[in-house]
Amino acid sequence: MLEKLFSSQARMKLLKLFLFAQPEQAFYVRQLSRQLNLQLNSVRRELANLEDIGLLKVKSDNHKADKKFYQVNQDFYLLEELRTLFAKAEVGQENQLVHDLQKLGSIDLLILTGFFTNDALAPTDILIVSNHFNKNKLNDLINNLEQASGHAIRYTLMTKEEFNYRESMADIFLYKILHSHKKIIINKLLSGEGI
Repeated sequence: MLEKLFSSQARMKLLKLFLFAQPEQAFYVRQLSRQLNLQLNSVRRELANLEDIGLLKVKSDNHKADKKFYQVNQDFYLLEELRTLFAKAEVGQENQLVHDLQKLGSIDLLILTGFFTNDALAPTDILIVSNHFNKNKLNDLINNLEQASGHAIRYTLMTKEEFNYRESMADIFLYKILHSHKKIIINKLLSGEGI
């Protein structure tokens, strides 16, 4: 939907990245080109546009005068409105993601965290617990999601047995997921304290 409001796909990817990046994060042009899979010239053009309107500010590298780093201007007057707009659009995409995941198998537990909740410390973005799941189609779905979002999406798929074993052993990876900022979408496994 936002792609229709904002005509440039490059601008959309850059906006998503900068709006939900940590306030201190800064990126340089080639890094953005590689990370978002965009042409260098289109990244430069869109960065100049976003800098012109005041959304981005530029920092220079002390060691290399020609290397510029871009980061979001926390004082930009429409920053919170843009974040809200993009977050609302993400909800629609999340609903589609959940629908697509449910087509791939029976899910006992589905948690969205990390990228989906803006929690940089979460060890994964999607946790799926299922004994019957199409792993090949999951890879395709994640690849498509990465292309659309401009972000690498980390996912974890485990069986109920593995989940129960890890939970009983107080596995640190699982502990971090369960105690991250998260959205529990499907829950047939967790009791009150895991939620």
